[in-house]
Amino acid sequence: NNPSNSSCKTKVEEDGITYISGTKNCINFNYVWYSGKLWRITAIYPDGTMKMITDDAITTISYGSDVNFYTDNENKSYMYQWLNEDFLDTLYNYENIIVTDSKWNSLTTEDISTKITEGASGVTTTTAPVGLLNSYEYYMSYKNTSYSNGYLNISYYWWLLNPDSTSFVWRVYNNDYGSTSPTRSYGGRPSINLKS
Repeated sequence: NNPSNSSCKTKVEEDGITYISGTKNCINFNYVWYSGKLWRITAIYPDGTMKMITDDAITTISYGSDVNFYTDNENKSYMYQWLNEDFLDTLYNYENIIVTDSKWNSLTTEDISTKITEGASGVTTTTAPVGLLNSYEYYMSYKNTSYSNGYLNISYYWWLLNPDSTSFVWRVYNNDYGSTSPTRSYGGRPSINLKS
């Protein structure tokens, strides 16, 4: 909740989801310390689960050889493999703390504000314990302000989940956003869903 005397806007409600959205100086209440890492809550869902992202980039890695996060067991991006085969093992007691069958929705979209809805045409859904924020979830984090003032902007380059074309993947950089070749190396900020 906002302090009663505050002019800060700190959330956006949409489809029953509460997105944490606003400026760095207003969003100072959504920290969680888990497994030796500082996380930020980005969304609270109707079932009480909460999406979180690490407060900082944990690694620098190439996204993959193409723009797909996960196609099948034979075709996984480098990012997917690192998140779910290496990073996951660093999370304490994760089977009892996070949603291990989380759905990570991606859509090839040229506009970062395009809503990504599960089951919509063109949306690819991957089930995995760990993922990344998609472009729409990132957009919602600064909807109450501008991307340069949003609380998730850390002035580092880092990957988002989904592509903006058949050749490029969304990424955040220096308080802005854009897209680039998946073979480039940028920061990985893992995202998980905390059980209710």
